[in-house]
Amino acid sequence: MTSSFKPLKTIKNSLRSVKDPIDPKDTKGVYLVPCFYGIPYIGETGRSIKQRIIKHVADIKHNRSRTSTLVEHAEKSKHHVCIEESKVIARVDHFHHKKLR
Repeated sequence: MTSSFKPLKTIKNSLRSVKDPIDPKDTKGVYLVPCFYGIPYIGETGRSIKQRIIKHVADIKHNRSRTSTLVEHAEKSKHHVCIEESKVIARVDHFHHKKLR
């Protein structure tokens, strides 16, 4: 009968990954803002989603329904948006946004 020893801790397990994980909200893309008892708001941004969410919070605080489609959505549907529960739907590496004429 032969015994073998296998170390519990290896060098590979001790080292951190070369690439640090990226928070999905630090990327550009498509995001969802749920509404309490209502239809969620889906938006897209060419900046980081985290920055866009911060802008949405300011728009809600100052009731900017003329310039914010999220605030307009909340007012028209009479729903409370749950901005703190926002989720990333899709990340985009290269964002091309067409302007309407």
